Amino acid sequence: MNLYQEPPKLQGVPSELDAKHYKYLAERFGKHDNNFNEFVKDKKVIIVGPSPSLEGTNVGEFIDSFDLVVRINKGYPVEPTMIKDIGSRVDIHYHCFHEGDNTGGPIFYDEMIKDNVYVCCPYPKYVMPFHIDVDRFEKTNQDRLRFHYIGTEFYMYLASLIKTRPNSGINTILDLLAYDVKELYVTGFTFFKDGWRKTYKDHVAIFGEEEGTKLEKQWLEGQFDGNHQQQPQMDIVRDLYLNDDRFNIDDTMKEILEVK
Repeated sequence: MNLYQEPPKLQGVPSELDAKHYKYLAERFGKHDNNFNEFVKDKKVIIVGPSPSLEGTNVGEFIDSFDLVVRINKGYPVEPTMIKDIGSRVDIHYHCFHEGDNTGGPIFYDEMIKDNVYVCCPYPKYVMPFHIDVDRFEKTNQDRLRFHYIGTEFYMYLASLIKTRPNSGINTILDLLAYDVKELYVTGFTFFKDGWRKTYKDHVAIFGEEEGTKLEKQWLEGQFDGNHQQQPQMDIVRDLYLNDDRFNIDDTMKEILEVK
């Protein structure tokens, strides 16, 4: 088994990843999982993100009307108080497999088995440091849940071009668009300009008042830990929206990305 080191994360270096490069990589390396492709093929898919922008929108029925509903990290189980705004269904759950309170959160194996959820990792199996978490998941899962992960070569090229580690949510977009989905709609993503729904992730509750407030302020001001630079991720999402007819985003994302 060959393990690769994650490409370096370079702050201040312009991204080289655009829709043209992405399309080439997706066609050559992206669609590596035939079983997963059969599951999503010709489906209308929606990804629901963790932003507070969905609070009070009453779009839950709209979200649940899609063929497949995708949620990320702490998005499963669905917050009961948010169902009218974010829907109730979960068909695909992308989880980074790091179970810390400040990252992906717990993996609910039994509940997902009962709900017949397709579990996906937005990071590759054979790249460090992700291999540690994916390997632990596989040993615990023991083939009980259907499982998919983003391709190694695909991710390595993407990360090398974008110069940062894409968030779990952005990798979810990049992974799904490599497959034969009929439509991909994304809502509840604001590139952390408004943080997270408190029901999804509450830094104060996790770390206490002083440290939690400090961390939330850093995220809102774009002071990340160096792993996830947001601007190059915004740039590729904008370019894909403008160049892939299958891909659509909500009005909040359009405003942030300054597109119509």
